[in-house]
Amino acid sequence: MSGATVITFSSRLDRCRARIREAHELTKKSHAEWVAGSLEVAAALLDARENMVESVAFTDWLRQSGLDFLSRTERIALMKLGEKRAEACRVMTTSTTRSYAAIWQEHFVAKKPEPRKTDVKKAGRAVSMARAELLRAAKLGEVTVKRIKGTSLDSAKEMDELVVLNRGAAPGELTPQVKQLVAAAEAGQEVSALSLASKSGARSKPALVATWTKRMVHAWECATYDERSQFIDWLMEKLGGKR
Repeated sequence: MSGATVITFSSRLDRCRARIREAHELTKKSHAEWVAGSLEVAAALLDARENMVESVAFTDWLRQSGLDFLSRTERIALMKLGEKRAEACRVMTTSTTRSYAAIWQEHFVAKKPEPRKTDVKKAGRAVSMARAELLRAAKLGEVTVKRIKGTSLDSAKEMDELVVLNRGAAPGELTPQVKQLVAAAEAGQEVSALSLASKSGARSKPALVATWTKRMVHAWECATYDERSQFIDWLMEKLGGKR
């Protein structure tokens, strides 16, 4: 096309080189000029990289052109800011730092939100429930757990009581009491391990020990060392003593 100015590859890079030098001088002046100069440096760097010959490394071109005044980390951050020019201009205008890497990290890198206390508690409860279910299956057997599914014994409290009533049985076996309860529940009868335990002959034991055996053994087995220590500290406070 006659009369048109043909921009060769070389002249395009020469122009980028001149833009970077001029804009870099602005970054040494007032804050407003630093913002404008920085974003112009970023735009020129992006333009130069896009038009770079494949056989020439971008960093080598910068060094040979005397434009390697930024560290690699700062240069990459500045170029990323240049890709978000409008937002970067707003952030940089009010920034108290002139570190491009710090600005990018603080304002543009997505940060994972801190887990809420309620979420942590829910996660802890879920883990505790999973542990309890595994313990019940281990103590009663998966077959027994499946048999009582949907029956009057299908609750955490009832199954925990079955675990207590099944103490002393060989692995994979059930005590006569538990066998009877499971069979009755499976047949559709309204039976309760808790009711049976309250009517059992455990009265010969001190009431507190009997209650512990029926209610706390499972919780104790599921608790961590720290949780057990906290519980013992609490008991000692109730007794008026110290560990």
